[in-house]
Amino acid sequence: MKLINGPIIKKNFLGKKHLGITEYLGSKFNVTNNVVMLIYNKNLSVCPLTTHIPLKDVSKTISKQRIISHVKKINDFYKKKFNKKPSFAITGLNPHCE
Repeated sequence: MKLINGPIIKKNFLGKKHLGITEYLGSKFNVTNNVVMLIYNKNLSVCPLTTHIPLKDVSKTISKQRIISHVKKINDFYKKKFNKKPSFAITGLNPHCE
């Protein structure tokens, strides 16, 4: 399945039930535990460790287990879709926050 989403007005579309489109889509596909956003490109992909939370809450959200979980999911994605083993670089705290 492929999915492309465009800009949305969160307060009109998501209400207070979901923090962002990532969490909304996760709920629609019954994936509510540790949803991962992957911005994919054949040359570089980005996966924020946190999504749609205030910067002041980022340090409380990041954990070794969360990092490992995200890396495993991305690795599985690349193996399944492209039969490739990706290289990883872990940087930044919360580049996707508003």
